[in-house]
Amino acid sequence: MTWLEDSALLGGAVIRLGSRVYDGSVRGQLEQMKQHLAGTR
Repeated sequence: MTWLEDSALLGGAVIRLGSRVYDGSVRGQLEQMKQHLAGTR
């Protein structure tokens, strides 16, 4: 397991397991909301 700190991350966590990425960051959640509101999701 490797831990890295990203100073650009607003909060939450981004987890990579092999080729899969699980984005629980605030930035990721805001991006999902933006796409949902814009109807591009």
